[in-house]
Amino acid sequence: MNAQTVQLLSILSACRPDDEELARESRIGRIMQSEDYQALMHRQAFAGLMQDHFTEAKLRTYTAEQLDRVEKALPILSDCLDNLLFSLKNGDCPSLTSADRPDFTDPEPLAALRDRLEEGTGKNYCNIPDKDFLHIFDDATVKSLQPYFLELPQPCEDYDAAIRAVLAGKRYCIRASEVKSLEEAYRGEADACLRQLGTKRTQRFKLRLGKALIGLFAVLLPPLAASLTGLLTSSATHGLMAFLFLCAIVFWRKG
Repeated sequence: MNAQTVQLLSILSACRPDDEELARESRIGRIMQSEDYQALMHRQAFAGLMQDHFTEAKLRTYTAEQLDRVEKALPILSDCLDNLLFSLKNGDCPSLTSADRPDFTDPEPLAALRDRLEEGTGKNYCNIPDKDFLHIFDDATVKSLQPYFLELPQPCEDYDAAIRAVLAGKRYCIRASEVKSLEEAYRGEADACLRQLGTKRTQRFKLRLGKALIGLFAVLLPPLAASLTGLLTSSATHGLMAFLFLCAIVFWRKG
């Protein structure tokens, strides 16, 4: 439907206001010749939505009320689409779920989504190409790295490559800020474990040192007693020392 046809339909519709079919044709023509419609037709990322909602054949299935919504939605849709594509890599897309997918022919949810995405900032790790942007509303798309974080190498110098390797075959859109928080939490836990391990090693060393000193004292006790009292013979002293030495070893290992 070209511009001249649309203009003619508009004139005829004005002359025959009671002709609903003529008014309908005029509105469809006006929609298809609008700047917003023409611009969106040439957006590669919009090809799927155009096929599903905005072809001429599809427009002809809509009621007058639906066509009215479509006409109002088109100017908003362009901005909403731009915000979606931008937010895949830099913004609030990781928070979107299937419940956030709007009716792309309804101006109100489109405006709400557009405004919501305008407020989001921050880098994302994302492997969703522009033409597949609708996958951001798919709940199967990975939007949190928490279940997979321990599979990443630590320390990690290139999270982009590491995430791509761990999530190979999956679509994902993950906040860089979440990755940083997980890394900080991991380092905190690792440091705490090392401190605890160091404390246990120190305690173990002190315990073994105490046992060694007790064992040494026990082994040296017989000759000391013999020298002070003269009650033990040399052979008895040596035998007792050997026995106490064995007892000290057992005590040091298991006591």
